[in-house]
Amino acid sequence: MNAITRHAGQETSLPLSATEVRVLARVARALLLPLLKGPSQEKALRTLNELARSLDKGIREALAASISSSPLVPKEIAVLLANDLDEIAAPILQYSDVLTEGDLLELTENFDDDAKLYAIACRSEVPDALCLSLVRRGGAEVTVRLARNPGAKFSEETLSEMIDVYASNRRVHEAVIDREALPLRIVTKLIEVIADDLLSRLSARHPLDAATKETILLETNERAVIGLSSGLSSTALARLIRQIAAERRLTSSLLVRAAILGNLEFVVHALAHLNMREVPELRAKILGSPDVEIARLWPIDWDDGHRECIVTAARTIRSVSVESEKWPPSVYRFLVSQRILTAIGGQGLSLADEEIDTIDTLARQMVGSAAELIDPWASKSGRSAIH
Repeated sequence: MNAITRHAGQETSLPLSATEVRVLARVARALLLPLLKGPSQEKALRTLNELARSLDKGIREALAASISSSPLVPKEIAVLLANDLDEIAAPILQYSDVLTEGDLLELTENFDDDAKLYAIACRSEVPDALCLSLVRRGGAEVTVRLARNPGAKFSEETLSEMIDVYASNRRVHEAVIDREALPLRIVTKLIEVIADDLLSRLSARHPLDAATKETILLETNERAVIGLSSGLSSTALARLIRQIAAERRLTSSLLVRAAILGNLEFVVHALAHLNMREVPELRAKILGSPDVEIARLWPIDWDDGHRECIVTAARTIRSVSVESEKWPPSVYRFLVSQRILTAIGGQGLSLADEEIDTIDTLARQMVGSAAELIDPWASKSGRSAIH
């Protein structure tokens, strides 16, 4: 005990060798920690505190590694070492059961470097609240390690936020796919963002019943079609429409989504294909009189509510087309979609909530954060025309 005290108090001027440092740390664990419950408790705690504050980095590092898994470590010592240099803090943050979930949450909020967050992500058990904090505070490497940790307990909400934050990060996608079980909503969300070569891996690890898979793939295909068709030449768009029709995927729902996202060309080409009409002639007629022309061209077995939504979308697009040159195309499409949804509501028409959510999500993905948008229909007084 006296030798430990001398080294802890820096009473010796001779530097310790690496071997002596390791021995000192092991002796501290073997002698000091058990004394914390005996009559020498005060002296043992003082000595342990001095070792944890030693000017010798090697002593602090060896001490942390030696006592990290002991349940006898006083919490104040564990917190002290957890706030030390990364290599000293790491074993405490990864292995210490003395630190509670509340302690770890507080520490996570105060850490600015990923090394310490990574150590927490490696713990044998990581509760959901801590997982969420690590996703928000850490970088991709921390998130990948967390997703690969079977002891990490993710809620559906935390997994959803993780996919939102790392929508384009393949390593995060792979780590999430490889987890043992995923909620259906998370599987659906992953299908929307993962690369094609990961889709088979996702399907193999998290099989869906046939009806659910068909619904998900149909919705995913529709979203991809709407997004990819924007900006195509008339010839390419006509070819795409023919292909979709041949696969029996040309639906009124698909046309509604395209129209509300401002992609009226898709609607024009689809109706031209269904009615065997020339596109230029049909485009002029639909823009000139959408009520009459769309009703005349609309398939008899298609949803009339969808038809009225498209008519309203065409009217709105025509009325705001003069604004198109003022904004980047993606921003303009987002703003148009919001204006159309408002007009549809004003007409007393309705869409299913999930369809509105799909349209709104896709529109926002066109430009990233909707908070960065400026409403081109706002008056000089600042009052927005989009509600």
